[in-house]
Amino acid sequence: MVEGTATVTLQGTGAGSTATADAPSSPGIFPLALKPAQAGRCKLVFTVHTGIFTDTLIIDGLSVYAD
Repeated sequence: MVEGTATVTLQGTGAGSTATADAPSSPGIFPLALKPAQAGRCKLVFTVHTGIFTDTLIIDGLSVYAD
């Protein structure tokens, strides 16, 4: 994949946290980084949009730790 956008959202830790990459840094690699605002249980949602498809991966039941 050489074009498209990717978004990762951390839901359930206060206000949440979102990062978006407007293009891959190399084919298939989207640089994304999150910094959670607080510890707690959360859901991580990855969404990739291209001119051909949109795909979403949801990982539920994650724990964010204060350290």
